[in-house]
Amino acid sequence: MSPLPLCGRQTSHFHMATNKEIVDGNINLLRTCVECQFSKVKDKFTFQFIEDLYQDLYITLIEYDNEKLNDAADNNHLNALISQMIINSIWSKTSPFYRKYKKFIMKSDDIYKQIEEENGRDEEDSI
Repeated sequence: MSPLPLCGRQTSHFHMATNKEIVDGNINLLRTCVECQFSKVKDKFTFQFIEDLYQDLYITLIEYDNEKLNDAADNNHLNALISQMIINSIWSKTSPFYRKYKKFIMKSDDIYKQIEEENGRDEEDSI
């Protein structure tokens, strides 16, 4: 008996691959998509989180709807799916990536600026 293909619609002839099988089998594609999309980002702030996005994307794909992921893999749309997820993560203000990293750092930067301004005023007051 020949081995079953990794991806395919669930029928008596095909094996529906797990998300982990699909993602691990396409790990180079995942890495390439992340690097390609980040190469378009001019924001150095965002670029520092490339590894975090890569890991978040890996988890998202593992948790993604299995049938949809199999369908994307079967129809050679995995590249488009991954690229769209990356674009949404980087640019959407409602994405988990934005909330976890960009928004947090932006708020932290605002706090640091406020502290610096207050320290500057304190120095001016003491003169």
